[in-house]
Amino acid sequence: MYIDTSHITRGGKTYTRHLLRESYRANGKVLHRTLANLSHCSAAEIEAMRLALRHKEALEHLGTIQDAITLQQGMAFGAVWTVYHVARRLGIAQALGTTREGKLALWQVIARVIDQGRRSMRTWMGWLGPKHGERSGSWRSDKRRNRPACFCMM
Repeated sequence: MYIDTSHITRGGKTYTRHLLRESYRANGKVLHRTLANLSHCSAAEIEAMRLALRHKEALEHLGTIQDAITLQQGMAFGAVWTVYHVARRLGIAQALGTTREGKLALWQVIARVIDQGRRSMRTWMGWLGPKHGERSGSWRSDKRRNRPACFCMM
């Protein structure tokens, strides 16, 4: 098997075709059978197929895709989505409302369910957290920084 590439110029325009072909003998003559038209493939895909055909006896020496890429954990979305839909089904999202403060409170509830970390980590985008020693949530505003009030979870 091989990839046959030819360029044809007609009317001042050049056309390129790529065919996957196979050579065989019939009645003492060498003939070619077209297995697939690869003209729709990109140049990189054509070169990858050529490389694979050149090394078809020992493809393991070419390496694997795992050697070429590195994997890393992306942003987790599933947990937020799941907790949000549970909050909607239980009526928590409706009870908190659609105002800015209600949405912030819902985010804080979601963050509390997902991560049981420090309280200050549950405040969203640098909003003020509760003062030390407070035992319940409270409405607070920071007039010095021109930030509106937010509800801080305990």
